[in-house]
Amino acid sequence: MTDPKPFRYLTHAFPPIGGVIKTEPDDFVVEEVPLYNVSGSGAHTMFQIEKRQLTTFDAIAQIARALGKRPEAVGYAGLKDARAVTRQHLSIEGVDPDQVQAISVPNLQVLWAERHENKLKIGHLRGNRFRIRLRKVRSRDFGSCKKVLAQLAQQGVPNFFGRQRFGAKGCSHLYGAAVLRADPQLFVDRVMLTGAEREYGFIRESRELYRQGDWVGAEEKVPHRFDVEKRIMGALVRFKTVDERVFDAVPRKMRRFFVSAYQSFLFNQFLAERLDSMNVLQAGDIATLHRNGAAFLVEDPVREQPRLNRFEISASGPIFGYKMLRAEGEPRALEDRLLAAESLSLEDFRRGERSLRMPGERRPLRFPIELIDVRLWEGSFQLEFFLPKGCYATSVLDEVVKPGRRESWLPELA
Repeated sequence: MTDPKPFRYLTHAFPPIGGVIKTEPDDFVVEEVPLYNVSGSGAHTMFQIEKRQLTTFDAIAQIARALGKRPEAVGYAGLKDARAVTRQHLSIEGVDPDQVQAISVPNLQVLWAERHENKLKIGHLRGNRFRIRLRKVRSRDFGSCKKVLAQLAQQGVPNFFGRQRFGAKGCSHLYGAAVLRADPQLFVDRVMLTGAEREYGFIRESRELYRQGDWVGAEEKVPHRFDVEKRIMGALVRFKTVDERVFDAVPRKMRRFFVSAYQSFLFNQFLAERLDSMNVLQAGDIATLHRNGAAFLVEDPVREQPRLNRFEISASGPIFGYKMLRAEGEPRALEDRLLAAESLSLEDFRRGERSLRMPGERRPLRFPIELIDVRLWEGSFQLEFFLPKGCYATSVLDEVVKPGRRESWLPELA
């Protein structure tokens, strides 16, 4: 249960080329493409920043401090990695553009600031433009690299959830499976005993003490930065038993993230099964429109296939939940097999621990990539492309690099 299948690639006809990224911050540059233009008037100020070695939340906290505002006052459209050069748009109300332009924060520059009518919110972007340098590659593989990207541009990129979706240790979906099943013992065991292979020091000692049944010793050894482990061990020491109160010790938002990671894991399993037929509609598929996300049942795949070929629509997979639109025919049978393998029903996503109530949705099996430039650059491959919002650049890089297993590559991108 909850074990990933060996990974396969859409572009399996082309050999892996290897390579590494992010040896330097300038090797990974991402720039938000806004959903709309700045209006030039209004009570808000929209501005663009360029940051290095800062998460989006770190940048927002420092900007808010410099302006004498609370971080919640700063609007943003998406989150960006710290280990990269990232350009993104933010907004703030009641602050003059000149004040924003004058902000001085280490590793951050305000590129421009103008008046705007509304606060920027999550999802207010069209997508992201990436410029990625792949180092330690062989020039003879450049042709294969271009062919892989050309196939992706024609057929789409498999829409797998990336490694970052599953937490720093890559096992948040395991926690989510336990939360969904309202199984406190399984939850505690997985949090304390899973994903510790590369750890050392006090956290490793804490996990061993838990394994031996020494809860007090284990709680004392957990470093504070291991927030979930610290919270649940504190609950065990306080209540002297493993029961549903260990769930209450973890913030509801975090529990929902764990279940969401489990939903993402199940979607990845579905897509792995449909990879060879990702671009062929089947009777009973639920198709989604790329322009607005609307979904409909495919009754006549022959009639709808030309729309898929034009990238107007794509087949979708399940983000399982109690309100999710169900497929029919063979696609429905595959969904049912995945649920049966996990001993789940859709109602479990309604009845889960503390009524987390995950309604579910449909997710396209692929996403478009717009190639901008691919070139040899000082012994490296430089890839420049645009992706719609919510799509992972790691999915593109996986198809180029082709590690033996997805996990071996993606930690480099976290």
